[in-house]
Order: sequence, then C-alpha cells, then structure tokens
Amino acid sequence: MSSNIRLIYSICPFCGAGCGFYLVVRDGVVIGVERIFDHPVSVGVLCPKGAYAWKLIRHPDRLTTPLKRTERGFKPISWREAIRLIADRIKELRRDDPDSMYFLASAKCTNEENYLVQKIARTIAGTNNVDHCARLCHAPTVAALARSLGSAAMTNPMNDVANAKTLFIIGYNPAETHPAIFRFVSEAKKKYAVPIRRLLLSRYAYTPSETEFRMIVADPRKTMTALQSDIHLQHKPGTDSYLLNAMIKIIIDHDLVDKKFVEERTEGYELLVKSLRRFDLEYASRITGVPLKLIEEAAIIYASNKPSTIYYGMGITQHRNGTSLVQALVNLALITGNIGRPGAGICPARGQNNVQGACDMAALPDFFPGYRKINPDTAKTMKELWGLEVPDKRGLFSTEMWNEALVGKIKFLYIMGENPLISEPGYYRIVRALKRIDFVVVQDIFLTENAKYADLILPAALWAEKTGTMTNTERRVQLIEKAVDPPGEAKSDLEILLMLLKELEAPFQYSGPSEVFEEIRRVIPTYKGITYERLKKNRYGIQWPCPSEDHPGTPILHTEKFPTPNGKAKIIPVRPEATVAQTGDYPFILISGRRITHYNTGTMTRRILELLLTEGSSYLYISPEDATQLGLSDEDIVELETPYGREKIPIRITPEVPKGVLFVPNHFIDPPVNAFTGDIIDYESGIPEYKGVPARIIK
Repeated sequence: MSSNIRLIYSICPFCGAGCGFYLVVRDGVVIGVERIFDHPVSVGVLCPKGAYAWKLIRHPDRLTTPLKRTERGFKPISWREAIRLIADRIKELRRDDPDSMYFLASAKCTNEENYLVQKIARTIAGTNNVDHCARLCHAPTVAALARSLGSAAMTNPMNDVANAKTLFIIGYNPAETHPAIFRFVSEAKKKYAVPIRRLLLSRYAYTPSETEFRMIVADPRKTMTALQSDIHLQHKPGTDSYLLNAMIKIIIDHDLVDKKFVEERTEGYELLVKSLRRFDLEYASRITGVPLKLIEEAAIIYASNKPSTIYYGMGITQHRNGTSLVQALVNLALITGNIGRPGAGICPARGQNNVQGACDMAALPDFFPGYRKINPDTAKTMKELWGLEVPDKRGLFSTEMWNEALVGKIKFLYIMGENPLISEPGYYRIVRALKRIDFVVVQDIFLTENAKYADLILPAALWAEKTGTMTNTERRVQLIEKAVDPPGEAKSDLEILLMLLKELEAPFQYSGPSEVFEEIRRVIPTYKGITYERLKKNRYGIQWPCPSEDHPGTPILHTEKFPTPNGKAKIIPVRPEATVAQTGDYPFILISGRRITHYNTGTMTRRILELLLTEGSSYLYISPEDATQLGLSDEDIVELETPYGREKIPIRITPEVPKGVLFVPNHFIDPPVNAFTGDIIDYESGIPEYKGVPARIIK
C-alpha cells in the first residue's frame, strides 16, 4: 500500500512566540510534526504543547455540525438555518438598539478573521462593541505603549536578547510560558557556547563584549526563570509601582540618566523628576519587601550595563493599575536611553498565538484598525477607507459588558473562538450574565464550558484546516496554508463570516482570505508592504512596520524617531500605590499563572493526553512555612476563599511561593481560577485584577 506523505509549513497554535514546524500529512491526515532547524523563532526546538498540537486535529470531541438549543437540549441544524438565525437578529437589533450587540473576536483566529469580525460589528451591526482576550492580558500594553511610544508592540525581536548586556524580566516567567523566548535568554547567558548562535544572531553584526551579561528578575515567586537570574527582586504582589519608581529614583539620584537621549527624543522628564522628589526609598523597600541595596544594585546595573532590554508579562498588566505599571517600565527605558537599538528595548510577551495580530486588526472597542483611537475624526477616516458609516464613540470593554448583560442591556453575543466563562473574571457572574442574554452564538472547535450556555453553536476549523496570516509577539507576520480538511461540516471562521455577509446582503464581499488581506494592507499602514506572494517566498514571515513591497520589514522599532505627532516619546509620571494587602480576615495574597504543559483556559491542552499526564488538575501552591503553621500536608483538600468565591482545592507545598502568597494555575476547571476573582478593573484599559486577590484557607 502506497502512502502520500507531505510536509506542510505551519505555526504552533499556542503561545505568542510563533514557533514554526512542519505538519506531517499522510493521505490527507496529519500524523505528526517535524521541527524546522532554521526557523528564526523555534530554531528546531518545540515545547511540549507544540510537539503535541497536532493531536487536536482529529480529536473525537471536535464539533462537526451546527447545533441549536431546544427544550430537550441541542439538535443539529443546517448551515443555512444557522446563518439565517444570526442575520435576522443582527438586522433586528441594528434597527432598534445596535449597542445591545456584542462581538468577541479571538487571538486564536487569523488576522483576516479578526479584521472581518470587527468590520462587521462596526459597519453592519453599527456598534464598536467588539473585543477579544487582549482585554484580559495586554490591554494595558496597548493603552500605555500607544500613548507613550506611538506603537503598541514589542520593540525588538526575540533573538535580540543576545545583543543585550542586561535583561530585566518583571512579572513574567518565560521558562514556562514562552520556552522559545527563554531559549534565547539561555543562549545569551551561555556566551555563545552553542553552535546555533549563528542562527540566533543572523540579523545583526555582533561583537562580543567583555562586560558580563546580567539577568534581573522581579517576581513574587521563585519561578524557573527567577532561579536562573543574577538578581531576584522578590517583591510582594501589588507593589510593582513602588519597586519601579524606586529604580527610577535611584537612577536619577546616581546621575545615570541618558541626558542626550532624554533631551532629543522624549518629553515630560522634568515632571517625572518633580514627582519623585519626595519619594521615600526606605519606605519603598519596606512596602515591597526587597532590601534597598538589592533594588539599588538592580537599578544601577540596568542603567549602566547597557544595552538593556525589558521583558514583562501579565504579572505587570493584570492589576487595577496595569496601564500605569507598563508606563513605569516605559519611563525606565526612556530615561536610560534603552530603546531603539540592538539589545535595548521594551518587550511585552504576548500570551496567545495571534493576540498581537488581533490587536493590530482592531478587535478592540477603543481603536479602529491601525491603532486609530476612536473619535469623530478617526470615524471620518474609516468612512473614507471603507465607504461606510461607523460609530464614533468607543464600545464597551469585554470586562464592562458582563455587568451590562446582567441588567439586560446586552441582547446578542457572538463569541468567535473564546471561552470567556473560564477566562473572564467572576465565574458565577458570567454564568448569570450568559443566562440573561437573549441570544448567544458560540463559534468554536469544541463544546467548551461557555458553549453549553449558547443558543447556537457553530463548528469551526482549527489552524491547520484553513489559510490566513498570524502575527507573533515580535510583530512577525506569517502565512499558514490549509493542510487538511476540517471534520464533518465544520468551516473556517472566515468561511462562516463570509456566509453571514451574504445573508446580510452586506455592501462588501470577499472571495477568500487573500482578498481580505489586500484590504488589511490598504487600511493598516504598518502592513502595507506585506503581501501573500511575499509571505509565500519569505516563509518565516516579515516584521511590521513594512511600508512598501520592497521593504524587508523592521526588526527594531524607534531607531530614529517615535511614531508620535512630534516624533518624541512621552514620559508620564506614575503614582506609587500598593494594590493589595493582607488583612486579618484574608491573610494571604492569591496570584495565578501558567504552567509549561498547559495553555490559557485549557480548552485545547486539557484534551491532549500526553499533557494531562504531566499535570491534569488544579492545585493550590503554598509555602512550607504556611503549610506547617496551618498543619497541612501535600494533597490535603482545603477550601480557598476570597471576597468573590469559595471552592475546594488540593494543595501542593513548595518553596516556589513565599510566605503569605498562594498560587493557582489558570488552566483548569476543578475549580476554575476565575471563581476567586472579582470585577475590579483598571479604569484606563479595562483589564481585571487577577494578580493579587485577598484570600484565606479553611482546612
């Protein structure tokens, strides 16, 4: 019996690193993956999630036909009936109450799909009520970087870590969350000892320096990343603004400011200096729990052992002051001139495979495509580009929408590829909200926890079953092409949206993803020079901004000026505040995060046996000191209670967490971690406060 085996280039569907691999396809079925040794991100290595991603493609749990809720449960219906039901609802509400509709896009879908869903929301439904999971992870990044630097993205590519002399990692554990990124960190620490360095440094002419590479990590936990640091600033959760302002104050006091850079390329420095005149370093040390000498050492190294790069994650953003914390990091980079050159940048590590692209496409309620802040003037610009009217006031953040749903103001919810019941704050609040919404559409690959509350379920295709572009955390736009057919009647998200456009008799129609991308190029300036033809030739992608078709792409941003009205970056003072505190009633601080073998809400990874065998359920991680004081042993079942919820959970004792701090992975539903979180959000960006919830343990 003969076999027809093909290797088809694709991208890992999990984190934002954008690792490349080949899907091994035999007789129309994916049977495995092959590594790509010259890929600029994965460099021939895959983490456990990437290695087993292919197991999702023919998973028995896949949705295969549209389903409609009835009194007796879900029943299969035709695509024609399903699309007509959605179109009728949109037409009805567009006429009577457009802002009663809400569209949730997805960081797991392609650029073309995200672009189209936000365009449908704005031009056909008539609302800016569109958002996606960036609201829950890097909304503060979009708000702060766009405001201060003029561009809401990582400034330097991942392999540029090798050009840094100092790496400052805060609120981020790449050893587990982005193994591909941490591989570059390890290479920098090894001082070019591994032969693949030529691949890592291929973009730059690099001259080794005798200056020692230093890694500073600020994290409440002793993570796998922190254990490899030269300096670990183990601050208390919720005190990041004190720590960062202390570092800035020390740099100013020690005259380590890059005065030339500040004068020529920034504005607002004087206000920063003024805001810190009475800042008490000793008090900052006490409130953070970090010895002042250690803060001083870290600040001086970052400012003097240049170039220095900052990497941060959701340990910074997921706070009620998340936008301010990102701004504090921007201030730190700007006053030291650590931006706009090799080895010097500020790098938000995006959590999902296309969260950068979904933001670029404006699947956001406060931006039009191209990061045009929504107002009457930009609405006119979009009308000129699209030839259609669009609303000129920002829509609701997804975190605001649920409260509106609870009081009956949201009547239609379209969810494309998200599982908000597990990811949004307040599990039981979301359940009540879903029950209150008149019509909920879920478009997904599995019957997720959220889909069980839907009125209509649409079976979608996986990444390997469709064609489109993805943009990774370093702005690398890559093209993936359909490798196999989806199961049953499942269709790509784009096909579903195109069917909906026809049923709505929309004034714009498309033949497929390439035609949608051509419009993206026209509407979003940073994508202008990227074409499908170029991406097919440049298999490993092109980094935006790419202003013309003969432009090679831009690995490093802001080398000469910032894309702001006057070409300068804004330094904006940040008020120090402690956002969480232990009390007599709640003596612990609960934080959450990821483990290396799982991803986000676990919708996909909890269906891969090989990953479940490594870690298959939720645990509460507690310090040995606290466990001894409470008389607890490993695997004991306790009740974890916060002001927002109370659930039973087994414990694991580990020195990874300090005394007074608890940790829960966010991938599982036994119990879901968002059962312990409330609806407190950062008023600037709308992100919930996941990191730092008062808690107590009941034995």
